[in-house]
Amino acid sequence: MVNKAKVLVVDDEIDIREIVGTLVTTFGFEAYLAENGEHALEIAKSANIDLVISDLMMPQLSGVMLLDEMRKF
Repeated sequence: MVNKAKVLVVDDEIDIREIVGTLVTTFGFEAYLAENGEHALEIAKSANIDLVISDLMMPQLSGVMLLDEMRKF
């Protein structure tokens, strides 16, 4: 069995998050969905994420801030 790459999709808008997540799985990847940067950090700490697709403008923790935090671990 081949391990699928893990893609973290982060967006505060549910419709966009679900559409992108569906596309990710359609292309054969494993999708993890997060509604905000804090939730995304929790997922990233527990799963070995290969790629992050994130909205830039989110409340509290922007996409740029999220990536800055993820680079620390």
